[in-house]
Amino acid sequence: MKLTLNGKKIYLDVSPDTPLLWAVRDNLGLIVDEPGLPLLAPAVVNAIYQATGKWLRKLPIDSPELQWS
Repeated sequence: MKLTLNGKKIYLDVSPDTPLLWAVRDNLGLIVDEPGLPLLAPAVVNAIYQATGKWLRKLPIDSPELQWS
């Protein structure tokens, strides 16, 4: 895998199916957070608002006002 990190060209000898975050963590010793996960809760709350018109402002998402069927 070839990549540029902070302007420096790097080659990592990893399997092509290795996720980028794992390759960077395991081979370069850098800690990288999963970027999609922190955005999941706001997206779900927004979808619930779009579907019901009710904002949920506390996590975990559990509200007696919502009825799931």
